Amino acid sequence: MLRVTGIESEEQLTELLKSTKAVQGNARTSQQDVAGQDSKGIVDFVKSNSLRTSGLFYMLGDALFTWGGIVRKDRNQTATGIAFGIGDAALMGFGGKDDKRQFKSLLTKLRAHLEKEGVEIPQGTAINSETMAKPGGFLEKTYDYIHENINPIKIIAEVVGGAFYLKAGLKQENSRKVAAGAVIVTGWAAALLIKEQKRDPEKWEHANALEKAVMYIQEKPLRLAGGAGLIHNALSTVGSFEERTKERKKGALGTDHYKWDMAGIAAMLSANSLYTICSKSTGGNIKADALVNDVYGIAAQIVNRQPDKVKDAVINS
Repeated sequence: MLRVTGIESEEQLTELLKSTKAVQGNARTSQQDVAGQDSKGIVDFVKSNSLRTSGLFYMLGDALFTWGGIVRKDRNQTATGIAFGIGDAALMGFGGKDDKRQFKSLLTKLRAHLEKEGVEIPQGTAINSETMAKPGGFLEKTYDYIHENINPIKIIAEVVGGAFYLKAGLKQENSRKVAAGAVIVTGWAAALLIKEQKRDPEKWEHANALEKAVMYIQEKPLRLAGGAGLIHNALSTVGSFEERTKERKKGALGTDHYKWDMAGIAAMLSANSLYTICSKSTGGNIKADALVNDVYGIAAQIVNRQPDKVKDAVINS
């Protein structure tokens, strides 16, 4: 397999192959049918697209919460929906699976790590062309930045929205909403601060229940965020029914404000369930064998060009 960088079209590739006499006769391209090789059906599809799909359900819930604030004339609840919506709009727009961007992001991080460690990257290695080719304009760089940082953006919006939701609960004298807002702020802030790290099988085997719980969260901190969201849904559901009882006792039969909360909670339930299976890293998800092999190949090329006396240190790094 040959990986090339900087080729924008099939015609450009075939012309290059002919001009360098890399092929005999007329150069042509064809699409290999790899159906079924990397795909594992609907479960794999859902996992690969869970981030953006969760954003779709979140946006629906945001709209319903915002409208619930408007009909109540409660600015805090309206602000809750708007704050959530900002993060979720970014999630929908930039949270999709994008192997190409994540591949470049991973190599950029590898390059930065090696430079920090003082490892010389020889001229002519593939990582140079992969990370330096076509930096792109302002819009492209903006897209890359948001895609790279989509989860921190989403989490910060959730924390702000959770704070407004807590204030809305205080104004509405709804203790369940107050608790739900506090859970969102605490759970999502913790997910932002916890560093994602792969589970060590050996440590897992000898760990006690508490240590396993910590490792489970560290493996995917967004499980904590999604879990906090589900607890928020449960508390908000109870709070909505309590609000319904209060409204009925007051004879406010024409309002039924709780219905907007219930509709929003239903959408959020699906969204939070999807978010628990997402990775905290970039939206893309490199699982195709060809891309994984490329990463190993590029890293091996750097190691092989190091002086023998430092190769072991570079591998360990």
